[in-house]
Amino acid sequence: MATTFEIFCTVVAVTLALYYYLTSTFNFWKERGVAGPRPYPIVGNIARTILGKISMGDYLKELYDKPEFKNEPLIGIFTRRTPILIVKDPEMIKDVLIKDFSKISDRGITVFEKVEPLSQHLFSLEPKRWRPLRVKLSPIFTSGKLKEMFNLILECGNHFENYIEKLVAKDEPIECRELTAKFTTDVIGSCAFGLEMNSIGDEDSEFRKMGRSIFEVNFLNVLRNKLRNAVPNAYKFIGYILRRDKVTKFFQELVVNTINYRKEHGIVRNDFINLLMKLKDDPEILKGIVVAVTLALYYYLTSTFNFWKDRGVAGPRPYPLVGNIARTMLGKISMGDYLKELYDKPEFKNEPLIGIFTRRTPILIVKDPEMIKDVLIKDFSKISDRGITVFEKYIDNSIRDDSWNCNN
Repeated sequence: MATTFEIFCTVVAVTLALYYYLTSTFNFWKERGVAGPRPYPIVGNIARTILGKISMGDYLKELYDKPEFKNEPLIGIFTRRTPILIVKDPEMIKDVLIKDFSKISDRGITVFEKVEPLSQHLFSLEPKRWRPLRVKLSPIFTSGKLKEMFNLILECGNHFENYIEKLVAKDEPIECRELTAKFTTDVIGSCAFGLEMNSIGDEDSEFRKMGRSIFEVNFLNVLRNKLRNAVPNAYKFIGYILRRDKVTKFFQELVVNTINYRKEHGIVRNDFINLLMKLKDDPEILKGIVVAVTLALYYYLTSTFNFWKDRGVAGPRPYPLVGNIARTMLGKISMGDYLKELYDKPEFKNEPLIGIFTRRTPILIVKDPEMIKDVLIKDFSKISDRGITVFEKYIDNSIRDDSWNCNN
């Protein structure tokens, strides 16, 4: 039987292991020179947010305005033990949202397909599914398509106006939050689902009840949100106990029944459901998408082709997909022979540098002896990367730049 000392040692060991696990990432931002508030075990920097004392938006605004981070372009925080970067610098924000969006487009929101089928929407999907869906839905949200829904919004507005006049005539206090929520519900029902919900005049509107139940602050909703955010892996199993089957079934049946009814009766309405039906049934709509994707792909493949021209470096003309190495890719000439061929070409005879492209990657060929000497000796530490991909699991012979420097 275990002695008291052994039990004590076990408890200490487990406590230390747990503490290490909870704090092992806390040097992440410090090692990268990013300023930020001190994190704490279990909660990171979001203790007050977890306890419901402050919203995440208000907390971020509070951090943004703190004097110690006033001149910082970046702030590093932790949600429990996960590092989160807050970007303040306008140029960096622009890069995140536009230039480098393809690399960091994940929203960090976990989707629970089986537990919460309705969570698989455009605002929370991971990039793998988000991108193709975004491409398909883009034509639906053009200014022309949205203008077609204006009459539906105007119709809801007229109902709203009549309802307000009736309320004013009663000369009683008006709950403005509920009033505007009813109007919003009618607009969503009309423009998105193609149905007249009449939640403004009907106090027992089923659509309004379901919408209210999603955002209502009650014990079950709070518990779902806390578990979903705190233990997403466990929520995949626990969530079955807390499922909102009634809400999920209502909205799924609403969409399916609306589409089937319109198909059977040939009903056309300028709303979101109708646009989705067109997108699914009419291949012509997809042509615009194909053109857009083709142009985007062409831009991606050729976007770097002005690299050497902008820097005044001569070189042969590159082509999409292959750059300057088409014959090398087809095995008609080795890379060494191709470079020798370029070296001897009359038009590059007096050039100290030649710029080429391997597919879309700019590669510099140095001919000038003094520059070669600088590359191999003086500036070698700055340009010692060989440009060779290392597959560590399968190949042990090739060495990356950082490993090479350590082993050398």
